[in-house]
Amino acid sequence: MGEKLAHEQEPLLNPKAAQVFSKDVPVAVCNDAPKQWDGGLMNCCGSCDLPGCATFGLVHSCPCFAWGHNVKRAFKSSLLLHAAIYFALFIFSSYLYLGANNAELTLCPGGPLDEASFAEKLAHHGHRRLLHGMHDHEHEHEHDHEHKHGEHHHGPPPKPVPWPELPEECQAAIVMKYSTAALCLVCFLVGVIYCSYNRTMLRQKFGIAGSRFGDFCTWCWCAPCALCQETRTIWSNNVVEGVWHGPTQLPTVSPPPQQSVVGMPVPKQV
Repeated sequence: MGEKLAHEQEPLLNPKAAQVFSKDVPVAVCNDAPKQWDGGLMNCCGSCDLPGCATFGLVHSCPCFAWGHNVKRAFKSSLLLHAAIYFALFIFSSYLYLGANNAELTLCPGGPLDEASFAEKLAHHGHRRLLHGMHDHEHEHEHDHEHKHGEHHHGPPPKPVPWPELPEECQAAIVMKYSTAALCLVCFLVGVIYCSYNRTMLRQKFGIAGSRFGDFCTWCWCAPCALCQETRTIWSNNVVEGVWHGPTQLPTVSPPPQQSVVGMPVPKQV
């Protein structure tokens, strides 16, 4: 009896075709419905409701916590570990560059060395002489002058400097500024690769449409927008312990239907 009932219900559970305008159209049944991101990429506040605005405020005030919390809920990983990685790659390196830039503004009396001055000195002294302070022409001139006048200078030669007209503190600040700028660029690229890889894993885990190149471009051109979109999607769809539970819906209680009571008419009193 059970096998017969299952055989009769098989077309309902696994339909092969459906009647559309009196014609059989093949159909396919999918167990999991395709999922999407919650809102567009540039729509940082979502639907401008309270959860969307709260997500926007959290991402822009404490992005490290938002990123670590997302990874914890989606992949069951450590919140503190990923929050520390995000802080080191994006925030700490940026503060290093800002500190070096402020040091240059403070230690250089004539203002910071702009790009035009840097390019001019680079063309005049040469790449090696500018960066390493190898003023060979000046040393040869001093050596010829001492040889002609019979002067012999004993001791170590003077230490070459990249820009003799600038104080040593200013030169150190300039070198530190460009070094931290290069460090910031490397940290940014590593951070984009790290975050775009996690975005790709998130898409593949929950079946969200997209591509690896699109994930990389999203984090490269608008990292805060990508973090807002991922945070809204995880929170609004109640993703906990790596399981997509879907949006939380409050139960609705409908009042019971009113029943009409039919009774006998009251007799009139005479």
